[in-house]
Amino acid sequence: MDLQSLKNMMGYANTDKHDPYLIEMLPVMIEHAEGQCRTSFGDELPGGVKLFVVNAIKFNMNPPGLKSRSMGEVSYSYNTDFPPNIMRYLAPYKKVRIR
Repeated sequence: MDLQSLKNMMGYANTDKHDPYLIEMLPVMIEHAEGQCRTSFGDELPGGVKLFVVNAIKFNMNPPGLKSRSMGEVSYSYNTDFPPNIMRYLAPYKKVRIR
């Protein structure tokens, strides 16, 4: 997956505004997908992995969601995990670990 494909899938084909961020995040998200699936995808990513990469990068571009908050002795907690609707794209590619 290259930068232009990523931008096309995200709807950013006509802007360079996010290019530095996308250039940095693309290999990170591919590596994350490979780690989750316990496999190396090489040069050609399957469709579901591409969808994961696009949606994971979009998710990270938004401010983190506030998960909980306390008033006494102020405490905030943010949700930093990818939601299940993003992680489901990787399910068909996960290798089973047998112990």
